[in-house]
Amino acid sequence: MHRKIGKKKGVTLIEVLVVLLIMSVLVAIAIPFYFKSLDDSENNACKTNMDSIATAEQAQRTRTGGAYYVGPVDSAASATDGPLRDLHNAVPHCPGAPNEGYTVQSDGSGGFILRCTNPRHRFQWHNGKWETY
Repeated sequence: MHRKIGKKKGVTLIEVLVVLLIMSVLVAIAIPFYFKSLDDSENNACKTNMDSIATAEQAQRTRTGGAYYVGPVDSAASATDGPLRDLHNAVPHCPGAPNEGYTVQSDGSGGFILRCTNPRHRFQWHNGKWETY
């Protein structure tokens, strides 16, 4: 009764651990890039919403002969009587925080400042330019 010693089948524990280690390193590298791209896309969507509101504000000024709407733009009044009526009553909200909206303030020199109320977004639209604050 002799047994033939053949090739072993399967993988060893060391091989499995090496594969898991390599996969862990790759995931550790990829996750920060993934979350950064999520933040960037959220910021870009928020800025796109703000561009739409700014365009509606400028249309409001043209329509009223120089008066800007000032106040929160997520209220029903701004959607029906204010600048957002040009957006067909589709009041945008910050994509990163659905309960957050946008505010419009006068800058004191005939222009306006548009800000997102989401505290993570530290940018504003002021007279056609993006600024951080």
